Amino acid sequence: MIYYINLICSIGDEGASSMGRALSNCKFLTNLNFQICENKIGDEGAQNIGLGLSNCTQLTNLEFGISNNQIGDDGASSIGRALGNCKFLTNLSFQIWENKIGDQGAQNIGLGLSNCTQLTNLVFNIFNNQIGDDGASSIGRALGNCKFLTNLIFQICYNQIGDDGASSIGRALGNCKFLTNLNFQIWKNKIGDDGAQNIGLGLSNCTQLTNLEFGIYNNQIGDDGASSIGRALGIIKSVMKEYKIQRKN
Repeated sequence: MIYYINLICSIGDEGASSMGRALSNCKFLTNLNFQICENKIGDEGAQNIGLGLSNCTQLTNLEFGISNNQIGDDGASSIGRALGNCKFLTNLSFQIWENKIGDQGAQNIGLGLSNCTQLTNLVFNIFNNQIGDDGASSIGRALGNCKFLTNLIFQICYNQIGDDGASSIGRALGNCKFLTNLNFQIWKNKIGDDGAQNIGLGLSNCTQLTNLEFGIYNNQIGDDGASSIGRALGIIKSVMKEYKIQRKN
């Protein structure tokens, strides 16, 4: 069964909660496209959407967009726990950017994502929130479990991530050895040399890449971090058909 929802209007918590309750009855869905971006949904509505989604345990393909709302940690945590029930996913597009999610919400999203070990295609956009090292580290550990990924779009820019969070994400990249297409955007954070070095070390393991877009500008990276990333690019450049390094002077 395929289910498609796309609503951009003025939906608040009451409307979102109603949709969440309806979603809980769709227990045999295998494909779901759920887009409810640019509304006025807060934690209560997101929690009920999460509760509904948690019943959709047979999903293999999920496009989930709830960006540009007013969701904080409680709502994000409920959605994260729901993700943890979707263990058969092979394709996931997860768009929850421009909300009010901090470390607690990001940690629970990471815990949920860590159960999605069968993924081959992942779009993960959580930029422009309030995520620091603890949340980013949890997301990094989850990404490290997704060892079968071949296509990854990962955008976690415009947050508050430092070296610890970036290092966790870098180590996770090192486990994604089958990637052929990578779009990696982690600019506008607080990453220094230690974090950049670990991102470089992880990237150097992605030797199957043929296409790369990489953006890490507007951080606090010096020569050591840049050198590590440069060495990684030197290792993988020979097999890439196309790469784009984004920078801002």
